[in-house]
Amino acid sequence: MTVNGYLEIMKNLMASSVSISPLFRTVGMTLCLSLFFILPFFVQNGMAINLSNKKKAIESDDTPWEITADSLSYNDKEGTYHARDNVVIKKTNQALYTQSAVFNTKTGIATVSGGVRIETDGDIITGKEGTFNLNTQTGEIMDGSLFMKANHYYVSGSQMQKTGENTYVVKDCTITTCDGENPDWTITGSEVKVTVEGYGTVKHSAFRIRDLPIIYVPYMIFPAKTKRQSGLLPPKLGYSTLNGAEIMVPFYWAISDQTDATFYQRYMSKRGYMQGAEFRYVESQNSKGILEFDILSDKETSKNMSDGDALDISPYARTNQTRYWLRGRADQDLPMGVVARLDGDFVSDQDYLREFEEKLFGFEVRSNLQEESLRP
Repeated sequence: MTVNGYLEIMKNLMASSVSISPLFRTVGMTLCLSLFFILPFFVQNGMAINLSNKKKAIESDDTPWEITADSLSYNDKEGTYHARDNVVIKKTNQALYTQSAVFNTKTGIATVSGGVRIETDGDIITGKEGTFNLNTQTGEIMDGSLFMKANHYYVSGSQMQKTGENTYVVKDCTITTCDGENPDWTITGSEVKVTVEGYGTVKHSAFRIRDLPIIYVPYMIFPAKTKRQSGLLPPKLGYSTLNGAEIMVPFYWAISDQTDATFYQRYMSKRGYMQGAEFRYVESQNSKGILEFDILSDKETSKNMSDGDALDISPYARTNQTRYWLRGRADQDLPMGVVARLDGDFVSDQDYLREFEEKLFGFEVRSNLQEESLRP
């Protein structure tokens, strides 16, 4: 399975037909990506050594892995290769860095120690040490941490394991999206198990703000499918002095491999119900588009010009009760190598974007729509 395959699994967790909390979908993402650290950095057969330049390529069925180290040797009696100091194991866009690596050709077990760092397409796994069985395609890394670039997730665990062809376990798991050593929030679980194309379980999970536990769930089950599924997405809760208490419940519709849509209801105690929809399609690299629409019948039928907070938003009056935002981008291939581009943005009033700028997926500026439409 490729790196993109792992990331696709996690996108689909977020669109599962089962309504679950962000913790369990995030944990599923962690475990599938944890497969990176048990990639075949060593292969049992077809080995060749070039000690003159301290470089060695381990042959596989396709592209070989290349190992460089300050010291590289082979013990014929034990059937083991030893690489020490500044060990680098590379293959295309994947690389492992460590200070000591030992591979046993008889058992197929590779052991790395002295600190481990694995980089794959911007995702980074670090750990104290690791052991991998290339015959059974299983392994573990101790005191491990994972950074996922695409979603900006930080995940750590006392032990990360691949226990079978499609099964994974993380113990004492901690998850956050915050940078720094003291994150504002974390999600923890004592043990997480995942079967790819099946389901995962989480024991003793808790959501924490700093060191304070807020929500505790003793046991949960979540799906770990590779294909997108229609269903409810995790709800979003919030509160602000401007809008009051908020809850947003999205529904994801996997229309086809090239198209999808998301619908949501957003209730704000001071403003009322906002309806929203997003439609996306991709036909080819140059033919794709996104259309988004939000509408609200505002409880505040007009702007209170004596309200300082309202005037901070803008100094202009507003009299419309129906408020909306329609925006979209589309690119389309045309004959003779011509590419047509459409860009539209319509808003009901001057205050709307300042009051309701955060939408379903957390986009807060217009440039995010450009990223979502995959336009350069």
